Amino acid sequence: MLHPPAPRKGRATLRPPRGAPARETPTAGPREQELKLRLRPQDVTRLRARLDALAPSRREPVDSIYLDTPDRRLARARAALRLRALGSGRRMRWVQTLKTDDGGAAFSLRGEWETQAPGGRLSPALLAHSPLARLLAAPGPGVPGALAPVFRTRFERTTWNLAYRGARIEAVIDDGAIEAGPRREAILEAELELKDGPAQAVWRLARELCGGAGRSGLYLLPYGDSKAARGYRLALDLAPFPAGARPLPRIDPRQSAGQTARDLLAHEMIPLLANVAGVLSSADPGFAHRARVGVRRMRAGLESLDTPLPAGLAHGLQRLGAQLGAARDWDVLCEKLLPPLVAAQGGQAAAAWSRVVAAAQRRRQAALQRLRGQLAAPSFAQWALRLLQWSAAPPPAPGIRVDRVAGKSVRRGVRRVAVAARGFSRRSPQRQHRIRLQAKAVRYAIDILGEVLPRKRSRAARRALARFQDAAGHAQDMCVLVRSIARLTRSATLRRAALEWTEAQRARAIAEAQRHADALSAWR
Repeated sequence: MLHPPAPRKGRATLRPPRGAPARETPTAGPREQELKLRLRPQDVTRLRARLDALAPSRREPVDSIYLDTPDRRLARARAALRLRALGSGRRMRWVQTLKTDDGGAAFSLRGEWETQAPGGRLSPALLAHSPLARLLAAPGPGVPGALAPVFRTRFERTTWNLAYRGARIEAVIDDGAIEAGPRREAILEAELELKDGPAQAVWRLARELCGGAGRSGLYLLPYGDSKAARGYRLALDLAPFPAGARPLPRIDPRQSAGQTARDLLAHEMIPLLANVAGVLSSADPGFAHRARVGVRRMRAGLESLDTPLPAGLAHGLQRLGAQLGAARDWDVLCEKLLPPLVAAQGGQAAAAWSRVVAAAQRRRQAALQRLRGQLAAPSFAQWALRLLQWSAAPPPAPGIRVDRVAGKSVRRGVRRVAVAARGFSRRSPQRQHRIRLQAKAVRYAIDILGEVLPRKRSRAARRALARFQDAAGHAQDMCVLVRSIARLTRSATLRRAALEWTEAQRARAIAEAQRHADALSAWR
């Protein structure tokens, strides 16, 4: 049984050891490189068999307590401190571990400091070579209190030590639960930790373990949620929430466009996979929305960097965007478009409109179930692994510097939108929609590559594009609304009412979009 840290004098707050560097960073020191994979219960037996064919295994119980201060200083620093018991009986051993840099990536490169924990008690003195003292002494809302348990994880771990393609890889399957007071959340996951050798071996092993894409394929979905992140959410009784776009780490202007494209995809896959997990487990429509935005950002970034994906990966990215879009369109219809239309009709034909709304909700639920089926297929997990593997590999040639490619690409994109938007009000709805998507792609490119673009000019272009895109988007929404009503009801009266209401809305939106399009002419 694990013991909480003893409340001895001097352990309430920790100070950096005398002589420690004044600006020590949590990224210094030992590093852990591992790929985390989400499992389905029906795949566990076959995954064990595939790993057993590569090496013998051992099983042991693992019992861990995660500790933090009352004001959660470690959690705010994206760090985790745990006291862990491995094995049972006379063979039980205790270790204490500090991990840092929990950025949520499926393939994580984290700081890790691990030592023995004599007697099953936390001993911060043995972690003096780690940044623990500095993290606890970091400025916060109050004086840090004593380290205390926050949540617990208990699971059975099966371990295989593999020699694979010139690398040493530790493969594990964890099956158990996270516990925080009365709350409990299941753990069922695999990890492939690179001990030595090329990182590409981890990706190849993961893909080999997946097997085929049909019934024989396993669903090994890369995901970034650590046990610590999940445990903190459980302790605070917080549901997962949609992950928004995150700023791209600083871009070196001298770096090649090809390498920047790989960095971009690795970065964007973090929120995308988090949102995919949300779609699979939550009814919150924000997950599908954020995932769709992530796909669009990836495609816009690749295009602006003039770095095409291999055909199979590009097709998968396009297909994922279409799948998310099919579900997201019904979300927008039910939440954003139908309510003001129905409200504008007053009490007239209220029962008929309620049937339309109910039909839309049924279509919405059916679209969500189709999307979940597509995202829960082994083929999706394998595509995600291939894309992450591509992003982790260096480009085949040095290529052109990113600052030279990005500036030229964005200027060209803005000019194309400006030229296409001339006479916007006279274009067909289909053409207007394509111009709006062009504007959105260029805006995403500016968001992503802003660091290597002329700041003043790119910001002005982004504002102009955003205003045009918003107005054009509202005009397109009215077209979608009319087409959707035609699919949801046969009533000529309701269809005519929808058409009359949307025509006025659309006319105003197109006039506004045309004004913003005229402002874009300065960018030609």
